[in-house]
Amino acid sequence: MLAAVDYWTTSITLIGISLSFGLVRCLGGTRWFPKLPPAEPGHEPTWNDRLRYYGANLLGLLGGAVVAVVLAETTRLPPQEHRYTVFDGLGRWIGPAFVGLGLGGWLAMLLIDRMVAPATLVHILHRASKGRYTGIDMRPATRKLGLGVATLAVLLHFMLRINHTTLADDGVHWRDWPWQEEQSRPWSAVRDVRIVETFTATTGKVVTRPHLGIEFDDGTVVHVGKRDDKHPDGYWEAPAALAAERSGLAVRHVDHD
Repeated sequence: MLAAVDYWTTSITLIGISLSFGLVRCLGGTRWFPKLPPAEPGHEPTWNDRLRYYGANLLGLLGGAVVAVVLAETTRLPPQEHRYTVFDGLGRWIGPAFVGLGLGGWLAMLLIDRMVAPATLVHILHRASKGRYTGIDMRPATRKLGLGVATLAVLLHFMLRINHTTLADDGVHWRDWPWQEEQSRPWSAVRDVRIVETFTATTGKVVTRPHLGIEFDDGTVVHVGKRDDKHPDGYWEAPAALAAERSGLAVRHVDHD
């Protein structure tokens, strides 16, 4: 089964790469993917020119990495007991990672244009595009896509940041989606506390991932941990015991919800 999964993953990846290459070639000569002008004799790059070119790329990526770290660290959530969110841990780095890549690509293009003479840069770009996007200038697309990816990644970052489920002293507070208002229920409204072993994903596949389910007297059910597979076995026993203690109910264990 694992070999079959690897086969399909590799095949889909290769097909995606081939389609991307083909799309860029078809769009060659457009505003996003303009053709490179002919390389002029007498402006061949020296070792120092190549050093500046690759140095600009490195500086751009380092600049993006610095922005990513600053974004992740300055938006860290303050510690709060019994709060569960995908933003904690590695989730805090998902958005910044793409912000860093997007801004890094944009900044690299900006630095390249300033650090390498235009006529010399044409020689380097012709050489860099040879065999993949021969004669196509990737800088406009990289600049636009870089800023677009960074913008979307910032939005994703703050969307993840506000999603949470919190078992507070006065009840349960949660927000499943960023466009929803935060919802709250007092512990007196809880009618069932259960640890659920499996759930059905949107694909229809049954996923084994223990998580916490809290049901209220209006029929609303909050599932905590369905999207989180990093916790060890038995992790949800303590949160379930806390919810049971505050609601005055016993914890149930069920196979599916």
